[in-house]
Formats: sequence, C-alpha cells, structure tokens
Amino acid sequence: MQPANPHSETDRRHWHLDKTLNVSHLLTTVVIAGSLFAYANNMDRRVAILEEKMQVQATENKRASDEVRELASDVKHELRLLRTELMRLMSEKGAKP
Repeated sequence: MQPANPHSETDRRHWHLDKTLNVSHLLTTVVIAGSLFAYANNMDRRVAILEEKMQVQATENKRASDEVRELASDVKHELRLLRTELMRLMSEKGAKP
C-alpha cells in the first residue's frame, strides 16, 4: 500500500540542509580564509615594492632626461662656435689676395 502523501517520505535525490557542524568543513573554511588573508597580505607587499621601484625609476628617468637636455644644449653651443669660427676663417681667406 502506498502512503497518502508521496512527498512525506524522505527523498534522498534532493539536497537538504543539515544542522550539524562537520569539523572537517570548519577546518577547511578556516584554512581557506587564512590562505586568502596571506595571499592578500603578500599581494599588498608586492604592490608596495613595485610602487617604490616605479618611484625610483621615475627619478632615474627624469635625471637621464635632464642630462640629455643638457648635452643637447652643449652640442648646440659648440656647433654655433664652430659656425662662427668657420665664418671668420672664410671671411679672412676671402679678403686675402
């Protein structure tokens, strides 16, 4: 004979919530949370190191740029001096018979 209500029996095919606390699940959750915290802490340190390296690199880039600018200015000055001297020599040679 079948029961009056077919849903009254426990059906194992559907999932259900259990009120008991499994120690292995609790330990797994704690380990995962600890691992996540350690990972975030490690990433924070790595980002701080990268930020510091970027600041050092930016300072080095600015210094190198200033040196290049100064060298370019020196080259321009030397070229002007050479042009002036060449013009003077050419005018002297042109004036001689």
